[in-house]
Order: sequence, then structure tokens, then C-alpha cells
Amino acid sequence: MKKIILSACILLSFSLRSQIKALTEDGKEVVLLENKTWKFVNESDEKTLETITTNDELFEKTKESTFIVKSKNVDGGFYYNPKKWKIVKAPESSTFVEYAFNNLSNSTVYAFFGSESCRFRP
Repeated sequence: MKKIILSACILLSFSLRSQIKALTEDGKEVVLLENKTWKFVNESDEKTLETITTNDELFEKTKESTFIVKSKNVDGGFYYNPKKWKIVKAPESSTFVEYAFNNLSNSTVYAFFGSESCRFRP
């Protein structure tokens, strides 16, 4: 009887340390590991990360964009054209939105700007 209880305890301890399966936003299945990393369940999904497309195009400020807004959260901001956009009160329900803009030529068009700090571990 003691051997059965001991065997059950050993098996239970292995099951408690099992890995967790999860789904990504796009439906790919991953396994969350105990060392705080993850891996894809299907090797074919892993190949999607082999090539990451980036945009090398240089973005430049137009002459009309004369007003700058700076983030309250991070060291950054952007210029906008005050003749096309006006700053309006951001929605109170959103903690993410730092600035809200309304298009002057079409009052039904809005734009929002928000930022947040993220810590990455090397």
C-alpha cells in the first residue's frame, strides 16, 4: 500500500510541474516553459519567425507639420499639422491615450496617440 501511495505522489509531482499550452492571437499553439520562455507546438509555426519583414523607408517631417506633441511616458513624440488637426480631450475611459486629435476637414475622423514603457530582458 505504501508503494502505491509513494508512486501516486511521484506521478502527481510530475504532473504539477507540467508545461502549459496556450494560443497566440493568431491561433498558433505554444507551450509555456518553466524557465519563462516558450516554444511553438508545431514546427511549421516556428518558421513564421525565421523572416521578419521590416520597413527601411526613412520617415520625414513635412513642412506643414509644425507642432510637436511629446509623450508623457517615454522619450518621444511627433509633429502634426495644426491646420488639419486639433487636439481634443482624450476619452476618460482610456488610460492609454495621451492625446486625441480631431480632423478639421472631417469632424468624424479622430486620431489617438499613446505610448507605454516596456522592459525587455536580454
